[in-house]
Amino acid sequence: MLLRCSELREPIKAFQRKYRQTVKNDKEFDADDDSDGSHYNPILDALSDDNWLEVDDLITFLKVPYDLCKALEGSNSVSGFGSLWQTIINLQALWQHYNAAASKFDNDDESYFKSAVNYGLEKLNTYWEKLVMELTPSFYTIATTLHPRLRLNWFKSHWRDYRDWQRKADNSFRNTFREYLAAEALSDETQNEEQPRRRKLPASYANNPLAAIMEVDQEYLHGNHGHKRHKRSSQLDEYIDNLNEDLNRDEAYQELTADPWLWWLKVGRSKYPVLFKMAVDFLSIPSTSCECERCFSTAGRTITNDRNSLSASTIEAIQLQKNWLKNRVVECPLIKRSAQIEGKDREQTAAEAASLEFNSL
Repeated sequence: MLLRCSELREPIKAFQRKYRQTVKNDKEFDADDDSDGSHYNPILDALSDDNWLEVDDLITFLKVPYDLCKALEGSNSVSGFGSLWQTIINLQALWQHYNAAASKFDNDDESYFKSAVNYGLEKLNTYWEKLVMELTPSFYTIATTLHPRLRLNWFKSHWRDYRDWQRKADNSFRNTFREYLAAEALSDETQNEEQPRRRKLPASYANNPLAAIMEVDQEYLHGNHGHKRHKRSSQLDEYIDNLNEDLNRDEAYQELTADPWLWWLKVGRSKYPVLFKMAVDFLSIPSTSCECERCFSTAGRTITNDRNSLSASTIEAIQLQKNWLKNRVVECPLIKRSAQIEGKDREQTAAEAASLEFNSL
């Protein structure tokens, strides 16, 4: 509404000038006489030049939260995918934005703008408590830590005055890693139980007293499991401590770390296999339900009254195909041809409009 108001600023001012002139010429009309409620003078609600400056300031201020919210919605034009890790980062940016605006007001300032900023800060503080402190573990901080450019160092850098939040982020990440590590160890033990512990010796060794000495437990043919567990548990510290080293690598590597999911697929998958499983689980969580609601809306256009007998697998296939085609995950010659036709139509329309304009001259 504010953007629309700003776009129509000049027409609004023109209407006010025209209306003011009309009232001035109409001697029988008294704009101040509203005793019976039948007269209304819009000039009394007109925005002054100072009011228009406040509108511009408010638009500039609200653009930041607008863009941040759009990024969390999973809009492909803004962020590609609103992952859970973006929630903490966007809230931090929003909190700094509101604090910077609040610091510009005087103590005696009682403007509406100041009140709105202060109420916004109070609301943000409630979000911090719910997302960080009330959740055990805090999935939001875990997802943020799994970003290769952030890790636990980000919390130490931005939450210096909030040690409780730092500890909560650290404990959430480490405790969840231990759960994944325990599940991995249990999986190894199950696999080892399925494997034979002793090798079958040839029949000729049956009466050989050295046969037992020559036998090797098959468990050790697959490596030292104690060392494997230690190596896996060290993945956590290695991942956290290697941030500076990763940030000082070449430009191509920096571009890779900008996309956390791509980095985990190409680098972290082999380097930190247990943490990779955490990344698969937490980085695939959307920060909002906006994209899911869009899927429901598009599904409503697929499942009509005439197509109400579609099976669940068919609906799933149709929805996935539409999403993949829309986001260019898969290529389709028909879509390319359609884009070419639309481009030619636009060129033809522009040429016809230019021809008409030339002929009118």
